Amino acid sequence: MTPQTYVDGHQGQALIKAQSAHLIGRYIVGLQQIEPHPLQQELDDSWVHSLHQRFEEVGIDRFGFPIKVVVPAGDSIIAMGTTGNDSSLPCLPDNLKVFVYHGQHRVEACRRMMHQSEHWWCAEVYSQEIETEHPAEFITLMHMGNEDEHRLAPSDADRFLALHRLVCLYSKNQVTEETFQGNSEQILQSVLNSTTRQGLSNLVHTKELAHSIASAMEYLFLRPCFNGATWGKKLVKGRFFKLVACLVEEMTEQCRLLIGPQAEISAKPFQLPAPSCTWDGLTKRVKKSNHPWKEFIGGAEQALLRVLLLALLTSDGIYGSLKDMYHIAQHVIPLTAGRPTLDLYISNTPHKNDSDHPVGIFSAVLKEKLQGKASNYPHKIVYSMWEARQELMSELKTYGIGLAAETQREGYKRLLCKSESWWNLLCMFKMSTLPGQSLHLPKAFGELDQSKQEGLLNAIKKKQEGDQTSGIVNGQNSVGPTRPTKHHSCSPSLEIEHTAGALANYFVPGTEMRVTRSLAAKRPCLTASNEEQLAPVLPADEAGESDTSHTAEQGPN
Repeated sequence: MTPQTYVDGHQGQALIKAQSAHLIGRYIVGLQQIEPHPLQQELDDSWVHSLHQRFEEVGIDRFGFPIKVVVPAGDSIIAMGTTGNDSSLPCLPDNLKVFVYHGQHRVEACRRMMHQSEHWWCAEVYSQEIETEHPAEFITLMHMGNEDEHRLAPSDADRFLALHRLVCLYSKNQVTEETFQGNSEQILQSVLNSTTRQGLSNLVHTKELAHSIASAMEYLFLRPCFNGATWGKKLVKGRFFKLVACLVEEMTEQCRLLIGPQAEISAKPFQLPAPSCTWDGLTKRVKKSNHPWKEFIGGAEQALLRVLLLALLTSDGIYGSLKDMYHIAQHVIPLTAGRPTLDLYISNTPHKNDSDHPVGIFSAVLKEKLQGKASNYPHKIVYSMWEARQELMSELKTYGIGLAAETQREGYKRLLCKSESWWNLLCMFKMSTLPGQSLHLPKAFGELDQSKQEGLLNAIKKKQEGDQTSGIVNGQNSVGPTRPTKHHSCSPSLEIEHTAGALANYFVPGTEMRVTRSLAAKRPCLTASNEEQLAPVLPADEAGESDTSHTAEQGPN
């Protein structure tokens, strides 16, 4: 007998082979022996009700629509052997339990039949090896069986979870890359909407983001809120994958706190339309007596105090901030990594490797300092960008910095001289010269560049020489040698530096910059005491650079 399948091509042959190799045969199975497979999607009660009504009115064709089950391995399975034709099917031994992975709604509808004599079904029985030896193909078979039933098409959450299970198998080296890619493509090809298909693909490109979303989907009331197209477009903006993973985890925790110990809650409070989720709009609407958030513990006003809810995750409150982060990264990258890397970052090519997203790019820039060690320090830079994003965006506008592709070296030089927030951010790379634009990064904010320092010192030197000449002219009538003054016994360079030191921390007229002594200015660095903070504190009196291999915070405050 040839097992039923719903796919074609190379991957379809792999699925057929997996089924054929582990098919034991067809058996009559009592419903009391059947349990849902742990990886199956949740039952749709309305569909079960519709099936039950149809069974009552028309009857049940159990042989025409056999279910598929997996039976645990054991001696009794071997003793069963294969069966004959469908007209004389044997019964599965009563002591065996099986897990249904295709047909669970039919089984549940049949359970609702009044007479116990109706509580059985015809099943294609497979050994457990179909799941253990072909885990990726098994997930695909189970999912494709759901896709084939157009009246019960899987939700975006079900599709995502199927893809995430494949990601887990691949990350644990339980399947090859070819098997992973083939089964992932098979599941994605079953999605008719191209935007949803691309969105789901985007969300499983990195393990951190995929794991955080899968954890959120463990809460059944959150699954109806998941939209593959919207999440897959907005949450990957700028490719800040780990940052967004932290936001999703925070959102999940806030939702958990809001529902409290309630065993069941509807998805309605979490399904507000994203355009209505502005802070001003929410503040006004939560006062209405019929607001969906009234269902939460503490009411709508308590919900408003939470940092994140599901609807807010894809609203302008978060998506707008991710767009700002994307704009900021487009200026950081040409300064630190160069224009070619920026071109790769802003291209429309799909995410494929570590050189096309900010953390990977920053890791490459810091390669020598990290000495090949795994480090969360690049993530710390991203979190610092997130914390300071409003000020960074504001100062780009203040100092006339527009699109990164149009900004010249002089524009970035002006920005570093005048914007302390941008200077703080770029100091995190711990470089005296930013390689992307070959720009000198002052050791202290507001420090004059080398040419202006030399000009100031030359002016002071000329003034001192002029004062000395004036004194000689005024004392021409003096008789005999004059006694050398203490001033003449000092080195001129020390005297000039002493004079410049007296001007330290005072504004130079017309420049809006501060004069600082080069010997007193040390490179700001991160200290162990503030490693726990997301926004960097940069003391000016640290003598050395800190180790960049410390673990960063897992998410923004």
